[in-house]
Amino acid sequence: MDGKGKKRQRSDDALAKAYQGVTFSPVASTGRPGTPHCFFKESYVVTFDDKDQEQASPPPQQVVHAHVNGLVIVTAGQSILPNTDTMMESIKVLVDVANVASQSAGNKRKQKAKMLKGKDVQDGVSPTDPLATIKLQNGKEIHLRCCAWGSVIEINPNLNTDLVREDPLLDGYLAVILPSGPFPPVAKEEETALDTIKGDANLGVCQDGTKDNV
Repeated sequence: MDGKGKKRQRSDDALAKAYQGVTFSPVASTGRPGTPHCFFKESYVVTFDDKDQEQASPPPQQVVHAHVNGLVIVTAGQSILPNTDTMMESIKVLVDVANVASQSAGNKRKQKAKMLKGKDVQDGVSPTDPLATIKLQNGKEIHLRCCAWGSVIEINPNLNTDLVREDPLLDGYLAVILPSGPFPPVAKEEETALDTIKGDANLGVCQDGTKDNV
């Protein structure tokens, strides 16, 4: 194997390791304005194959948006069920914005290259890393994850429980991540998440800011 082949193999191995046990199910576009494709290239429901996810009742089902510029917008998705959304007491973000967020494009590329080589970086996150915790009035907690491998470059500055409850997929987003490597990293699942998003109306926002009620 030549040098380029070995480099590609290292990148593939690092990517596979980072996303092991993580599944991305695409949210199908209905062709209406009220879909994530108004703003984003694609959107996915994220599930995790681990004991912590299985023991959660019900397990969180976060949604991530892939922007055309390559960034990943992480949301709570449908993790907040209608019968518990009024019980939200607080939300706490558990990560900090990476130093690379304020650096040049060249430094961002270097950070991604280091991660793809399998090297540890100081402020990188993995898909399974804790991102935020929502506390309910009954004492239960909903644990949300980063969902992407890369660097957190933005935390929603306006994040609060009202936004997460009323508009979890857009204004109530959690964070923006600069992914290391392609996103999503694997072939799309055949099964889609059409009509599984909370209320569906949360997706009904067009570029003019109006909601589609069709």
